[in-house]
Amino acid sequence: MANLEILDLKSVFERWALEGLEQEMASVHRRTANDVLSRIPLSPGDRILDVGTGNGFAARTLASQEPHAQVYGLDLSPNMVRSANSHESESRIEYIIGEMHSYPFKDNSFGYVFMMDVIEYSPDPEQALREIHRVLRPEGQLYCANLFYKEVVNIQPELADRDGIQLCWGKDEFRKAFRTSGFTSIQQTHIPDTEVTIPSEESCKQMGWDSRTQAETVYRDLGALLTTGVVD
Repeated sequence: MANLEILDLKSVFERWALEGLEQEMASVHRRTANDVLSRIPLSPGDRILDVGTGNGFAARTLASQEPHAQVYGLDLSPNMVRSANSHESESRIEYIIGEMHSYPFKDNSFGYVFMMDVIEYSPDPEQALREIHRVLRPEGQLYCANLFYKEVVNIQPELADRDGIQLCWGKDEFRKAFRTSGFTSIQQTHIPDTEVTIPSEESCKQMGWDSRTQAETVYRDLGALLTTGVVD
């Protein structure tokens, strides 16, 4: 894991967008993200921010769940934002170029914030969480989902070699960071990936797994780690 500055991270994400990797990432994320997004109790007039929006799949899902909510998608990469805007014209979604440590929004701007596999790219994750806390209104909620976390990386250590990765938190570290950043009513749950097909024992070993059971542990038991917190 390399310590990268924001400009270096931006270049990584710009390259991914030019290579079309945001589509691949969205396909992987969608398998568990849809469950997470369905848990967000949006009501008419609510404002929600999708941090690290990529190609905007989560923002579009949220807009479809509540037609009278205002959805914002933020990404560090102009090319990612361009990709999100290209998918469809949706007046209730506004895509913005920005970084997670300093949002172009006033205090108490949102009822909800969603992010998935974002915090591990932050060179200052506590500041990233404090900034989310700032823009959430009282009783606002953060939904932070991660496929990349310590309990998974302990099984698949090669994941830590991915470009741009800054840190690898486990469940306890997420809870501690949420608490330190001012969040309360912190809850955690695992969202299983029930869509991915797990092949035979032989095929799993050919793919680099120690066993089919190991793949089942990662996809079915661990899945995505969802950590939620509330602003008092």
